Amino acid sequence: FPETDIAVQLADLLTWTNLLDLLAIDSEFSFMETAVPNSMIGKSLQEADIRRRFGVWVVGLRDALTQKLRMFPEANYVFNDDHAILLLGKTTDLEKFRNLD
Repeated sequence: FPETDIAVQLADLLTWTNLLDLLAIDSEFSFMETAVPNSMIGKSLQEADIRRRFGVWVVGLRDALTQKLRMFPEANYVFNDDHAILLLGKTTDLEKFRNLD
């Protein structure tokens, strides 16, 4: 039911810290936009090893100041604290990622 889906999405937005947006694709997969975790600031995408560690894909980065979206960043891209990260993956794996500091 759409009402249930909306209620679950709203609850996630209100309770997940640093969560900017969440879009369920189906019952298993979602897109998530969140602040870059503090533990990844200053690390490259390759060093952060997000896909291996969490099973989710980094599909984009958004600059908080300009709102410019950078799709499919290169492995040598270095995270900083004024970017949000756009991820795609299983909702359960995204939950593991969001628990980072």
